[in-house]
Amino acid sequence: MSKMFRLVWLRRLSQALFLVLFLVLFAMTTLPVDTAEIMEEAYILDAPVAWFFHLDPLLATTYFLASRSFLTDFLWVIPVVVLAILLNRTFCGWICPLGTIHHLFSRGRKSLNRKLRRNRWKWRPSRNVKYVVLMVVVAAAALGANWVGWLDPFSFLTRSLAVVVHPVLGATLDGLIRVLDSLGFMAVSDFLLDTLRGTVTPFQSRYFVHAFLIGGLLFLVLWLNRIETRFWCRYICPLGALLGTCAVRAPLVLEKDDEKCTRCKLCLKHCQGGDQPIAGENWIPSECHFCYNCVDVCPEDALAFRFRGRPTAVREREYLPDVDRRVVLGGLMGGLFLAPLQSIGAENLEKGEAGYKISDRLIRPPGAAAEPEFLRKCVKCGACMKVCPTNALHPAGWEAGFSGMWTPMLVPKVGYCDDRCTLCGQVCPTEAIRQVTLDEKLGLNGREPIKIGLAYVDRNRCLPWAQGVPCIVCEEVCPTVKGEKAIKLIPDTVRTPNGRMVDVRKPTIDQEFCIGCGICENKCPVKDSSAIIVTCVGETRSRYNRISVSSV
Repeated sequence: MSKMFRLVWLRRLSQALFLVLFLVLFAMTTLPVDTAEIMEEAYILDAPVAWFFHLDPLLATTYFLASRSFLTDFLWVIPVVVLAILLNRTFCGWICPLGTIHHLFSRGRKSLNRKLRRNRWKWRPSRNVKYVVLMVVVAAAALGANWVGWLDPFSFLTRSLAVVVHPVLGATLDGLIRVLDSLGFMAVSDFLLDTLRGTVTPFQSRYFVHAFLIGGLLFLVLWLNRIETRFWCRYICPLGALLGTCAVRAPLVLEKDDEKCTRCKLCLKHCQGGDQPIAGENWIPSECHFCYNCVDVCPEDALAFRFRGRPTAVREREYLPDVDRRVVLGGLMGGLFLAPLQSIGAENLEKGEAGYKISDRLIRPPGAAAEPEFLRKCVKCGACMKVCPTNALHPAGWEAGFSGMWTPMLVPKVGYCDDRCTLCGQVCPTEAIRQVTLDEKLGLNGREPIKIGLAYVDRNRCLPWAQGVPCIVCEEVCPTVKGEKAIKLIPDTVRTPNGRMVDVRKPTIDQEFCIGCGICENKCPVKDSSAIIVTCVGETRSRYNRISVSSV
């Protein structure tokens, strides 16, 4: 049969199509139109940008265990699980975009150490690490600590692309445009801007806190492919471990003809999963990606995939992943022991209350659930950060405690919450940030506005208050909520430091109308530390995080 009709080519086509689809949906996770064209309507994103997350049975499992709720969008995992039960880890070899990227980085690999080349195809106990990771995240989720986002392949890839790759592409395009403009190629630079900006690259240059660390982890997991083919898939990926568990009794088996095999080891060299396809060794179905490379490259036709007819066709121990009870129990106990770490850095607002006030600068996006529920649902994918048109959302550090690292928080010094934007809730795959309307967000048509924080004026730094310098920037940019602005100006005559009397208008905050969008802090002309600061106090999602005066 001609190679162009072989199954391996169909698998490669599937990998390419799903990777392109993932990247297209990632590119569509952005402001859909020019902001200048929208004045009174919310930005609407129609593309199903979260679809790949809803294919992930690991996310579905941990979401259910951590939040004790069911999301109908996760019904997409049913065909994925059925596929694993019937055809081994076909999802890893044919669909997973991160697996495809690892596949590409593994091609042409040369081991850094000759010792690593020897018997690298054999199963090793170190591959049980992914099962330990799986047990840890499942056990932690059962206690309400959702840590799966750190190592789930879709969360890891989306976060890395959003926080590192996408901004780097934008900076590269900006540099290229400057070079082309300086050389007089204006038409070329205009074409590149019209073609790439807003899709392949951001509308404007952006950066994220923790980008260096997240980028370093991305570089590390890709570099590990230089040590062993698809290192992530073989040793780390908890989703692969879950699918491998589903595949232990798959009817699809690899038949080996020992008499035909000449031990050329081509099957081992091209095997993506490290499932020991060579004759004379136990085949490991839980590691098989059904890449079909082994069958395709075998010059003696000694290998073939068949659906088993009788349960005794293959030895029983070949169907079970080589994971003993100590690995399972160790992972479960590790998750149960480590789950309380989610409260490190957290401060209970009230005794017995399951809410957290970790940092006064922990400002969540509008529509975010109450903090405990938010931490149980958020998978740290970074989609909300990517779609934010003002670069306001960033991965949190210790502001959110241990389990809240890399969850989204608003940083007003970098960007502000656009009063017409509700995109973060539209792209969130787990409803940690729910979809809100403009009426809800801004308090229109008799609704109460969603408050994500509250601004206050630092009178020691404010130009009219401290220096007698006229300035009304914060009041000018303040959005209208319920027909009023939160920043009011008080006329006054003050004495400047040099003794002159000056008429100024001093800004003050009306708590009833402030929603904590952060535009005042972002636009304040006092740049090192703004004269007007936004904190999370007064946020709608918490009934305890309030400004109050205790009775004496």
